[in-house]
Amino acid sequence: MPDSELKSTLNNVRESKKDFIHKLSLSQKECDETLYWLDLLYRTNYINESLHLKLRSEGQEIFRILSSIIISTKNNLKQNRSQQCWSSIFNSKIHNSTTY
Repeated sequence: MPDSELKSTLNNVRESKKDFIHKLSLSQKECDETLYWLDLLYRTNYINESLHLKLRSEGQEIFRILSSIIISTKNNLKQNRSQQCWSSIFNSKIHNSTTY
C-alpha cells in the first residue's frame, strides 16, 4: 500500500473515531437529561420512590458506561497518534539512511 493511501486510511479511521466520540458524548448528555427528568418526575409525585431509584440507578450505570467508552476511545486515539508519529519519524530516518 503506498504511503498516501495508508495516510488516507489512517485519517479516515481517526475521523470515524472522533465522530464516534462525538456521538457518544451526545448520548451521554441525553442520559444526563433523562436523569434530570426522572428526578423531576419523582419530586412531583408522578413516579414512586422505588421506581425512581431503580430507573436512576440504571441511568447512572449507562452514564458510567458511556463515560468509560469515551475515555478509553480518546486514550486509544491519542496513543495511536503517538505511535503513528514515531513510526513516521522512524520510517523516514530509515528511508533517508538507505538513500546514501
